[in-house]
Amino acid sequence: MKRTWTSEELLEHFTLLPDELVAVGNKSGATRLGFAVLLKCLHYEGRFPRSRQEVAPDVVRFLAAQVGVDAALFAQYEWSGRTIEAHRAQIREMTKLREFRRADEEALLNWLCAEVLAHEQHPERLRELIRTECRSRGIEAPADIAALIETGLVAYEAQIYAVIAARLAPNVQERLDALLVAEPEASGEEEEALPLSLLRLDPGPVGVESALAEIAKLRSLRAIGLPLDLFQGYAPRLVERLRRRIAAESPSHIRQHPQAIRMTLLAALVFQRTQEVTDALVTLLIQIVHRIGTRAERRVETAYLNDLKRVAGKTRILYRIADAALEHPDEPVREVVFPVANEQTLRDLVAEYKAQGGAYRQQVQEVMRSSYRHHYRQILPALLEVLDFHSNNTAYQPVIEALAVVREYVSSRVAWYPVEVSPPLEGVVPSTWEHIVTEQDSAGETRVNRLTYELSVLQTLRERVRCKEIWVSGAAQFRNMGLKRMAGVDPKITAEDLRYTRRRFLHKEYLRAAIAQVVNALLHARLEAIWGAATSTCASDSKKFHAVDQNLLTQWHARYRGPGVLVYWHVERRSVCIYSQLKSCTSSEVAAMLEGVLRHCTDMTIKHHMTDSHGQSEIGFAFSHLLGFRLLPRLKPIHAQRLALVEAGTQDDYPHLKAVLGKAINWDVIRQQYDMMVKYATALKTGTADADALLRRFTRSNLQHPTYQGLHELGRVIKTIFLCEFLSDQRLRQEIQEALNVIEQWNSVNGFIFSARGGELLSNRPEDQEIAVLCLHLIQVSLALINTLLLQEVLAEGTWKAPMRPEDWRGLTPLFYQHVNPYGRFTLDLTQRLPLSLTNIA
Repeated sequence: MKRTWTSEELLEHFTLLPDELVAVGNKSGATRLGFAVLLKCLHYEGRFPRSRQEVAPDVVRFLAAQVGVDAALFAQYEWSGRTIEAHRAQIREMTKLREFRRADEEALLNWLCAEVLAHEQHPERLRELIRTECRSRGIEAPADIAALIETGLVAYEAQIYAVIAARLAPNVQERLDALLVAEPEASGEEEEALPLSLLRLDPGPVGVESALAEIAKLRSLRAIGLPLDLFQGYAPRLVERLRRRIAAESPSHIRQHPQAIRMTLLAALVFQRTQEVTDALVTLLIQIVHRIGTRAERRVETAYLNDLKRVAGKTRILYRIADAALEHPDEPVREVVFPVANEQTLRDLVAEYKAQGGAYRQQVQEVMRSSYRHHYRQILPALLEVLDFHSNNTAYQPVIEALAVVREYVSSRVAWYPVEVSPPLEGVVPSTWEHIVTEQDSAGETRVNRLTYELSVLQTLRERVRCKEIWVSGAAQFRNMGLKRMAGVDPKITAEDLRYTRRRFLHKEYLRAAIAQVVNALLHARLEAIWGAATSTCASDSKKFHAVDQNLLTQWHARYRGPGVLVYWHVERRSVCIYSQLKSCTSSEVAAMLEGVLRHCTDMTIKHHMTDSHGQSEIGFAFSHLLGFRLLPRLKPIHAQRLALVEAGTQDDYPHLKAVLGKAINWDVIRQQYDMMVKYATALKTGTADADALLRRFTRSNLQHPTYQGLHELGRVIKTIFLCEFLSDQRLRQEIQEALNVIEQWNSVNGFIFSARGGELLSNRPEDQEIAVLCLHLIQVSLALINTLLLQEVLAEGTWKAPMRPEDWRGLTPLFYQHVNPYGRFTLDLTQRLPLSLTNIA
């Protein structure tokens, strides 16, 4: 048992319940306190303490206060004899638990090896799993859980060693052992170079030499011949743990291991090093292709900077040349033109034009082709031999087909591909390269230049691999991120099953309907005595998610300094999100605010809407008024806001407000355009107009539009009313701040659930990105629903409800996740329901 406890932990785990107080009631003094300690320790740890010193003093004092006994009397409680044995028997009868036996230890070890250790090996989580399993079996937890875990791990590892060694053929085992054989240096010195140490080396600097070295290393690793399914059925974390173990050992220590252990550890090292070297080779390819382009640009730019001189007075020179040519049309250029514009000036003009025109790009391409042909191309044959590229996206199959053509003719010396080959150009060759990739032969036929085509294919491949649209067999970082890896978790589920489920059920409309159903269930299940009356207040704000930049939706975000997308959340005051939207970084947040209020499809009625500065504008104020809800933004630049005057010429009526007074309201334009404003608001409400498209029409670049003028003036009216109330009402400012704080808490839970790969949206398709966000939304509102029901069930008991103070009720929220384990394997059983009997879920 740990030695330090917080008051919250003591209250949660060591509070005596009414029936437990009854059992303690007929005892007194040290016996009364000792019984209470035994009872609650059994509840918490699943077993009785082995000694008095094992119980933390904080726990003793907390229990002593409840039973009305001096904590010092605990030292008088006899830890052996008939009294403590009788207490243990009575407590076992109360809890329906029996004493732990030797047969139980064997059963738990078998259970650990068969069901738990394959996906969970964290000591603390294993302790909790063992305690839970013992309770379900009606037995006490073992006295030394740490020893049981250690024994289980040893037994499980022995199983692993036996299974992996059995999967390795004798010749493969010989090659693995050969890694430990010392090979003398060619110089004959005593110092040895071990193959194992060479395979552990990381790649050198970017260049041809490093690429060739990594290719040789990858060939050596693959030559060992590990089966592709060697570690099938085992978690990657287990392979990583085995690899870390051997990484810390010297070859001499590895040789001393028994055969099965030695083979398993070496196989784990070779398996992961194969993935790492493959990743390193792909990274080198990406960086080399990038280097070819950047160095070519640098060389051409240097040449231009050395030769280029900007020519001043070009218009005057042109006039003088034209005037001289018209006066002497039949004379030679050298006699007519050069006297008014010397030869060097004309050469400078030509150089300047070439630098500003398409000649620069053409020269860069020529330098790239020359650099590739004379230096970098030497790695291509070996590279295509060891790297196998694939894509599950049909849009990128032309790149895979192009690689097959390049691979087929990589050793050929022909300048052009044969006419009958027809390598794919669309989707492979950038438009800026088409004019040098395709050439005319002597017969006038269009041919594809082999070297230039190879270079353009590598450039396109680089971009597709970087955004994970093309993946590499045997890699880890650049592996297939698709459904096959997920299907490998359960042998009963295939990748095709997951694809069918994805195609059949995971659609935006279905997910939004599921979200609405869960939100409605939460709203109906809330108890007013705990959460207060139903609210009509909602808040909205955006959160930036990092995303790959190879699609139209991803944009650079100026505030967050990186590419990504925005997810715009609409969160109700009691921490449930009613609507979410995936938006580009430059899209209108005012439009997103209106869209969420109008399209949330839940049973909630929104009358007040809080937002940040980016979610408001005069047009937003106008439409919120016309649509029947109040817009209440938190205005960070409050010093820059202006109050509109009701009538012109009344500034002197407000001598203390002159610094913040703006123009007077144009009531006539509001009156004239009111019908059109109602028409546009109706179009928004009925869905016949998109909020984004409509607000793009009413921007400051369209000041002359009469309806924009009407909306702008109406928005100034509503905003001025809001500003007056905002500045005078402290409670309103606090409510706005509290509502927006709820969204910040919602975003923190986003990071907990959507934690893989740093919360990055890996898909390159906007539809898949939106589905990922909607799945996140669905999981999060489901968490809020379960937490709400759990809190209501706990607070239904007077023992927990009575200590609640007003500030505790104000801070009550269903957005907590400390009780959730985000790791491991979770099996969904739709035939069972959680024991939440307090509230009927609609």
